[in-house]
Amino acid sequence: MSKTQSIRPPRFEEVRTCPARYLRRAGLVHQRDAGNGSYVRLRRDDLAGRFPGLLEAIRAACHPV
Repeated sequence: MSKTQSIRPPRFEEVRTCPARYLRRAGLVHQRDAGNGSYVRLRRDDLAGRFPGLLEAIRAACHPV
């Protein structure tokens, strides 16, 4: 007789919130909870101060002229 194993589904909530947690701890985003969801705002001034030119480089790479 074989034993059956229960298969647990992946924890998507944990996977989704982990990168946001790192960005929040680094001070690069501001997160505000609202009901079941949350709003995340990029702290552009802080990001530009710590990594000058990063946002412009990302924009240029995503939207070439």
